[in-house]
Amino acid sequence: MALLNYSGIKDAVEDWLNRGGYSEITVRSPDFIEMGQRRLMRTVRVPPMENATVLSIDANGDSAIPTDLLEIKELVATKSDCAWALQRATIAEVMKARNNSSYVTPTVFDTAGATLYVGSAPVQGEVITLYYYRELEFVSSTVPENWFSKYAPELILFSALSEAGVFMKDPALSEGYEAKLNQSIDLLNAQQKRGEHSGSPLSVRLG
Repeated sequence: MALLNYSGIKDAVEDWLNRGGYSEITVRSPDFIEMGQRRLMRTVRVPPMENATVLSIDANGDSAIPTDLLEIKELVATKSDCAWALQRATIAEVMKARNNSSYVTPTVFDTAGATLYVGSAPVQGEVITLYYYRELEFVSSTVPENWFSKYAPELILFSALSEAGVFMKDPALSEGYEAKLNQSIDLLNAQQKRGEHSGSPLSVRLG
């Protein structure tokens, strides 16, 4: 059975559950697949999930957070030929930076609700770009493919089967597929690290 798209993954989930004698549960396979993908989006980070956007910041230093944001990777300010990273701080520290005349460029940020707060507010010519991880569109009956279904469909399969085990109150089933899921995630992370460092010179860390 080929795990090439949503249909193939759905068939696999139902087939694997049928093998366990749970044919009456297979009608819930779309729910298990959606729940499994939601958990993957919260725990797995791959390059296709990365995105960048120039923030529209008001005079106070406030900006709306992208609705698809899962996790902030970096906040970078640029002006002319200079670039620097803003550091995550507390709201109190951001407000302090805004009220302190010695802070003449944006240096810190924090988030609350749907708003990103920068201290101090950027002046003319300063641009702040948000680099972040976003949620990929889930595979479903209307979206046959995404990055995970193409390159790591076993993650969706094992995650969905683990969710099925929770639903059926079958700890052994859930834990077994959870172990397979974690093993697959570890392999994916190792592959990502090799890709990040391929072609780079070896370095030695002292201390």
